[in-house]
Amino acid sequence: MKTKIKKTAGLIIIIFLGLNSVNAQLNISRADIINEKGHNYTSGTTEKGVRFITYENERQTKASGKYTQMEIYFFGILYGGTEIANKMVIIEPATETNTYVNFFRSIHVEIGYRQWKDSELENLTYKIEMKGEYCLIIIEYIN
Repeated sequence: MKTKIKKTAGLIIIIFLGLNSVNAQLNISRADIINEKGHNYTSGTTEKGVRFITYENERQTKASGKYTQMEIYFFGILYGGTEIANKMVIIEPATETNTYVNFFRSIHVEIGYRQWKDSELENLTYKIEMKGEYCLIIIEYIN
């Protein structure tokens, strides 16, 4: 029983630390994200012309086993031409959904079905969408 509690607490801490870093990684420049997360990323442009970068992170959880998590940062451009991250999508296996739902419910204000507003930063929203066998965690910085 103690092992189960330790693993659960550890998972919550890992998720909490990971999601807290999301706050710091939105509304900052592309260069700052790359400086913080490293140069091992892929980049592209959506059909609508929005530039993005993608990081792949190896993870292992009890619910999903080993898998590759994807973090995708989308950028808007400020008047001076600086690219600023205003949206992030984290792609996880669907088996991780309940962990995220429980986490968001515990620290954020629920504003709709699987939607939350940051309790401290009112212009930061979180949403969970299911796409087949994947769970998409969508974090947006809204001016």
